[in-house]
Amino acid sequence: MVEAYVNENRLANVISHIGEVSFPKDTGKVLGMFCKDVLNDFLKEHGGKYSGLDKCEQKSLNKEVNKLCSVVLTKEYLSKR
Repeated sequence: MVEAYVNENRLANVISHIGEVSFPKDTGKVLGMFCKDVLNDFLKEHGGKYSGLDKCEQKSLNKEVNKLCSVVLTKEYLSKR
């Protein structure tokens, strides 16, 4: 379900809001903001379901978002360097 929120367009939008970035130096900053943006939009649509999860399940979902975002970031920017 959350996979639909992790895409190249969202990443490009996050980077455009940051301004000039330098990889790999800014990787952590970009990844953090990308994950936060994904989670914020996901929670707007599915906040009730997320709240119904126990803490362990929420943590697992957050880790999955981080993993998915990292894959997209690596594919789009880091592997091209």
